[in-house]
Amino acid sequence: MNVVFAVKQYVSKMIEDSGPGMKVLLMDKETTGIVSMVYTQSEILQKEVYLFERIDSQNREIMKHLKAICFLRPTKENVDYLIQELRRPKYSIYFIYFSNVISKSDVKSLAEADEQEVVAEVQEFYGDYIAVNPHLFSLNILGCCQGRNWDPAQLSRTTQGLTALLLSLKKCPMIRYQLSSEAAKRLAECVKQVITKEYELFEFRRTEVPPLLLILDRCDDAITPLLNQNVKRLLQNPKVTEFDAARLVMLYALHYERHSSNSLPGLMMDLRNKGVSEKYRKLVSAVVEYGGKRVRGSDLFSPKDAVAITKQFLKGLKGVENVYTQHQPFLHETLDHLIKGKLKENVYPYLGPSTLRDRPQDIIVFIIGGATYEEALTVYNLNRTTPGVRIVLGGTTVHNTKSFLEEVLASGLHSRSRESSQVPSRSASRR
Repeated sequence: MNVVFAVKQYVSKMIEDSGPGMKVLLMDKETTGIVSMVYTQSEILQKEVYLFERIDSQNREIMKHLKAICFLRPTKENVDYLIQELRRPKYSIYFIYFSNVISKSDVKSLAEADEQEVVAEVQEFYGDYIAVNPHLFSLNILGCCQGRNWDPAQLSRTTQGLTALLLSLKKCPMIRYQLSSEAAKRLAECVKQVITKEYELFEFRRTEVPPLLLILDRCDDAITPLLNQNVKRLLQNPKVTEFDAARLVMLYALHYERHSSNSLPGLMMDLRNKGVSEKYRKLVSAVVEYGGKRVRGSDLFSPKDAVAITKQFLKGLKGVENVYTQHQPFLHETLDHLIKGKLKENVYPYLGPSTLRDRPQDIIVFIIGGATYEEALTVYNLNRTTPGVRIVLGGTTVHNTKSFLEEVLASGLHSRSRESSQVPSRSASRR
């Protein structure tokens, strides 16, 4: 299971299928990002692709000596751009590839627009996600939820991205999800709905042990995105920035929010006295609201003495170093239990009646609200040290600390919205 290889294969196939001759690659904003992650411009130039253009660019020249390879998301906007393009074609011949399922009605509209018969083929190639590295993928969505519920448009996009990932890896998985998260259950149901509707696409050769899709929620571990590689230096450095001071108080608040002897009010006062802006001080309570004990389905911390750590914390942050720099993402424990067949079904239930009897071999983990590079490292190490197990990690995005805090703010946690999902419809020819 290699997501970079999967997307790269699609791009290579598009270029090969168009045959010899000079070509232009016509993309949208999202597919431009998808292709640029797996191919450098010089690599594509070697394949006779001499021009890269955006479908929404108004000032493209007529170049009838070029073949056009169109790689686009199947959005209404892109279909409309293509219809305009085909009515007044700028290139000699068009090979059209959609990154996901395209409806029959859209294919019909394109056929009607193709009066000059310049379209050679229309296909679906499921490279509808960003392949960050072989075992990590992203959908580049920041702010996927409104409160605890999905933003409907982002639920639809995430369902499409995740089902495309499964199709590109040729996996029809059993699904488990985090019970404490309504968003995880909703996404699990939407993915299952697409698999059921598009059952012909998901008819892959059966493996002895079915693949497993595990859907998690970032709210269950708000600690990992707040900790990153520079936290050790940060804790040893007396010149802490206001952002980092607030971040350390967030970590403390998540750790000891319900401990009767915690010193959070005093630490908040310290932040104010140090001149930390209100914007950062407000983030402390926002992070606890987002990923505090009331929300979490699991206990992130082993019990420690809050009084002792508070004293260390107030003595210039020394001594807290071990607590935070030795932190392992909670995902490590989750995957370890999953691989050993010990992951509790009452905490991570299966969607539907079937359960996995054997130890899982192919595991796709998806984190709503974003994964982190620390978690990707955990997956890399588990892949390296666990023979027979292959794990791919994905998220609505891949976070650093700042983008995670933007995610927290974007969730608002006040607005409530009814979720809805648009399931894509059936299409012409598939790969």
